Amino acid sequence: MDVLRCAWAILPASLLWGASFPFALAAASSQQEDTGWIVGAVYAANTVGAILGALGVTLIFIPWLGTQQVERLLIALSFCGGLFMSAPRLRRNVVRVAGALVFASF
Repeated sequence: MDVLRCAWAILPASLLWGASFPFALAAASSQQEDTGWIVGAVYAANTVGAILGALGVTLIFIPWLGTQQVERLLIALSFCGGLFMSAPRLRRNVVRVAGALVFASF
């Protein structure tokens, strides 16, 4: 039963975060550019962002805000990033209301 609970909690996030890299490649690509250069650039940006994010969170944000507040901040940033990426397809009012709800939870 514990394995099922763990899979229920972790599997959706793992699948979505795993799919984010191919989606980033698709968003960055165009018909005229070299695909090897695009993959390298996106992979380099992903690596640098992961290193800076891990160092920044562990060395700056956790001592400053605490783990619970950092967790809330990361959830809000992930949500806002998703809204930002889908904003061209959503109406502006929906984005404003959702953003207000996220920041009102703090």
